[in-house]
Amino acid sequence: MKSIKILLILIFSNIIFCLDAKAQTANDIAFNNSLNKALNSLDFIDLYKEYTSYTIIHPMMDLISQACFKSSFNRPEEAIEKIDTLYSKYPLDFSHPYFINLFMSLKLAQLEKMAKWDECLKTLKILEMNCKNNPYLYNKQKYQALADFNLPQSEIICKSKRNFIKMTKEKVPGIKECWTIPVKANKETGTFIFDTGAGVNTISEKFAKRNNVTIIADSILTETAVSPVYSKLGFIDKLEIGNIEYKNILVYIIDFSFLDKNLGYEIDGVLGTPFMDAIGYIEVLPKKRIIKFPASIKYDTKQNAIPNMMYIANEQLYAEAYIDSLRLLVTLDTGNVCEGYINSSFMIKNADYLNKYISETDTVKIGGIKGIDTLYYNKVNAPTTIHDVTVESINYRGLKDKNTMGRFDGLLGIEFFNKCKRVTFDFRNMILSVEK
Repeated sequence: MKSIKILLILIFSNIIFCLDAKAQTANDIAFNNSLNKALNSLDFIDLYKEYTSYTIIHPMMDLISQACFKSSFNRPEEAIEKIDTLYSKYPLDFSHPYFINLFMSLKLAQLEKMAKWDECLKTLKILEMNCKNNPYLYNKQKYQALADFNLPQSEIICKSKRNFIKMTKEKVPGIKECWTIPVKANKETGTFIFDTGAGVNTISEKFAKRNNVTIIADSILTETAVSPVYSKLGFIDKLEIGNIEYKNILVYIIDFSFLDKNLGYEIDGVLGTPFMDAIGYIEVLPKKRIIKFPASIKYDTKQNAIPNMMYIANEQLYAEAYIDSLRLLVTLDTGNVCEGYINSSFMIKNADYLNKYISETDTVKIGGIKGIDTLYYNKVNAPTTIHDVTVESINYRGLKDKNTMGRFDGLLGIEFFNKCKRVTFDFRNMILSVEK
């Protein structure tokens, strides 16, 4: 392919690639448009499907795509290598704040996953110099504290080949559908929510005090369901989950007393995606109330081996789903006591298609550490498909206002997963699968 001259044009905050028309085929143009769309929406699952159908791709486009895939599909070391290669090979093209904001943010997330705190601080300086409004900048205090403490990377030790844990049987008012499990710290066993919607591990202030958790930093701004809250950063050398030892754990210490005030119950903590990523494979049998941690998972068909989950470290877990034949990117949130949400922007954009599934309107109050919010929604009853498995009669909440549940099109909650016989979260291959 001939050498391609690349012009970067900023139009309505979107970057559009304009390649020399003589050097482009129709497929080149289509791929560049898809890449541009994916960069702005962070929809790398859809990009991956198109990318694999192209035999000739410009080297820079190839590197951009690879950097996105490795970051989203949980390959941190490879993601960092691709991002660094982009900046070394194409320094002028990637000096634009748009690219610095996007790729340095992706790199920062991978470095945090690998506990490379000094490198996090260096990357944060690049963002500070070029992108004043990047949301990662408020984490400077956190990264400095973790670098000073020299927090080691978390690790998993499996003490048995048959690793599983039974969920707790106790009834939790208002959140009885959640996956709650016993987690041992020192000599005390607490009740934790197994929450795919939590990008960090969290413990209550009371549990932290009872177990002499090491405090690393105070007054760290932390995102919650309704609004940000200030929390403490702590370190626990070991947690025990069944026959598994989870070591060197960074935890966010938060006041959970709002649950006691509103529900008469207070949890001890939340195991989030950092633990799930560290263990790698999780099989949940909701009806039997069992969570298994197998050594590996095999897939029978080629389609089911295609990544359909995205996980940018320390964020929520996302996946591809379909309402009938309509594609959505959804947050996977087993800590949310609903079947699912559809964000208002998606409802408006696809109103002609979704109206036939709307039954009535309603409201619901959602709780967070800093307060209660009211959501107005339409009830949407439609089948939902993950890969080739369809779950019938999902009772989605189609949001009517601009409140959003997650970054993309909507959310799948615990009531959806509890309808399934088996749910598999594969963090090694980034695949979500369900069985009815």
